[in-house]
Amino acid sequence: MARSRLYPLDDLLDVAEQIVTSADPAGLTLRALAAASGASNDTIYHAFRSKEELLARLWMRCSERLDSVTNEALEATHGGVESGVDAVVAVAQAPVVFADRYPTSAQLPQAYLRKAIASALSRAPLQELLPAGTLVYVFLFKMMS
Repeated sequence: MARSRLYPLDDLLDVAEQIVTSADPAGLTLRALAAASGASNDTIYHAFRSKEELLARLWMRCSERLDSVTNEALEATHGGVESGVDAVVAVAQAPVVFADRYPTSAQLPQAYLRKAIASALSRAPLQELLPAGTLVYVFLFKMMS
């Protein structure tokens, strides 16, 4: 019989999401997760062999949660007379329900996207890539990051 985990994977993933969304996504390391969760380094390394595996599990859980909410919304339409319209509306509303139900998971893609965009913008010759009017938005984006 397998031993029950003192630190369930979902609890560790919750802490990892908090680290990613509350600071720089690069701040997520296995040691940082151990410190923030109170688990030992051995526990963390047993649960996740690498940072890449931890990130993959975070993304998979986020995706599974969104899929689950979307499927629930579609099933709730019951395929009635206007089921096509109802299905489109249900799918369009699913991300809002997802964000309400799993607020930290919903922030995960934005945290990484924001970091990736900021990184790309810091390396690109903006004046050559973007029309002049968009530079204002780039400036504002950089101020927010």
